[in-house]
Amino acid sequence: MRGVGSFLGVCWMLLAGCASGGFAGGVYDGPDVRYRLVPSSGYTPLGIDEHDVAFEVSGGGTVGVSSRCEGYEDVPARALVGHLLFGTTDRVRRLEETTTVDGRGALHVVIDVALDGVPVTLDIFVLPKDGCLFDFVYVSPRPGDPAERAAFARFVQSFRLLEVK
Repeated sequence: MRGVGSFLGVCWMLLAGCASGGFAGGVYDGPDVRYRLVPSSGYTPLGIDEHDVAFEVSGGGTVGVSSRCEGYEDVPARALVGHLLFGTTDRVRRLEETTTVDGRGALHVVIDVALDGVPVTLDIFVLPKDGCLFDFVYVSPRPGDPAERAAFARFVQSFRLLEVK
């Protein structure tokens, strides 16, 4: 499983933009934004510079959060999810719903994909809020553990935007 975790960590480089901030005491403080998150007990921090915050999940897989405030265009959330899927094949959507995160509408998608030929499940939340875009992504080996998906949903629901700089 360690090999899958390492591979999934590399996958993050394909899925989102760059970050240069710090995460301490449950608060991410970046150049454009500051927000709070409560990681699940099985989350181990990863040093992946391409994301604001990234964790290895004890049950396998990785979780990452990225924010973008500059250069973000107000486009439909479904198109933004499509951007996160670049480089994947064999896509099968398992769930697509609108939910609320930190008082705003967010798109939640669960999709099975192949990434460089490796079958994985992506659990994605896309949240446009206060002129910024936030992506929450859980990459898990298939079929994915329902308890880990529930922990990821709680992690996303813990998000609170504190400041747009």
